[in-house]
Amino acid sequence: MIMKKVTLQDIASSLGISRTTVWKVFSGQKGVSDNLRRKILTTAQEMGYEFPECAPLLPSQKTAAPPVNIAVAVCRPESSIFWMNIIHQIAKELSFHNVNLVYTYLPSSIDEDYTLPASLVNGNTHGIIVLNVYNNQLIRLLSEAPVPKVFLDTATSIPPSSLNGDLILMESSISISEITEHLLKQGRKKIGFIGDINYAQSNYE
Repeated sequence: MIMKKVTLQDIASSLGISRTTVWKVFSGQKGVSDNLRRKILTTAQEMGYEFPECAPLLPSQKTAAPPVNIAVAVCRPESSIFWMNIIHQIAKELSFHNVNLVYTYLPSSIDEDYTLPASLVNGNTHGIIVLNVYNNQLIRLLSEAPVPKVFLDTATSIPPSSLNGDLILMESSISISEITEHLLKQGRKKIGFIGDINYAQSNYE
């Protein structure tokens, strides 16, 4: 038995509306309420109507947008509450935009045959935020990752132009100048820096 092809008139008759109203829905025209439009589409689907490729889809038929995943790649986050607060705020901000945060722990030192975690290079990560990473080899590996990247600080031996991403530096030179000037006004004459000035670009400044 050959099934009769469902027409616009069939849909209109089943709902007690005009064929023109049904036509407006399938041609994307205005003048039909959202409620009636939804009812027409649902009825057409139930009746086995063959939707044209350009026809509007029901919400359940629409393909959901793939999730956006942003990785936070960090070394030794437990070394300072400073980094944990930054990570927490990043996660909070991303959640406002329905973006997933992929927390990725990186070692502070690596072997020559080290490869980045699969979560950073498997194609499911759409961007990387790099925190507290100062190992030269590790920075170079991250720079080669084929996704957008933002580095918060970097090693002094790595030229910013080679990062293949954006670099954010905390303001250091002006603040340190103000602190030094204050100490000089207090009569201090021997001033030193405790730490490795070549550890990070912000330290060097």
